[in-house]
Amino acid sequence: TTIGTLVSDIFLPFNLRAVPVVSDGRFVGLVTIGDLRAVDQTAWPTTPVGAVMHDAADLPALSPSDALAVAVERFIASDAPLLPVSEGAALVGLLHRDALEGYVRMRETLGLDRTR
Repeated sequence: TTIGTLVSDIFLPFNLRAVPVVSDGRFVGLVTIGDLRAVDQTAWPTTPVGAVMHDAADLPALSPSDALAVAVERFIASDAPLLPVSEGAALVGLLHRDALEGYVRMRETLGLDRTR
């Protein structure tokens, strides 16, 4: 897939800031708005997504069993807008920074224990 197709078919219609890249059922990487902006728009129709994506092995990730504190630590250590949630090589979900921040704020507003 090219960057142009990714932008027109995925980023714009769904108002996304990052998109996971999956190949043959395996999570292989992540493309962010920043990655797209690094490429001149005239090259989008011919530039493959693989040329700009962050390789999955280089990304902070979570497993479904990780505690909330682990997710917070990974977001603090990264500027990624989301973290992949994987079981082995399979992508099982995405945790968005905004969603986590909203959840933590809600718990604080309600006076609940922040470690859960």
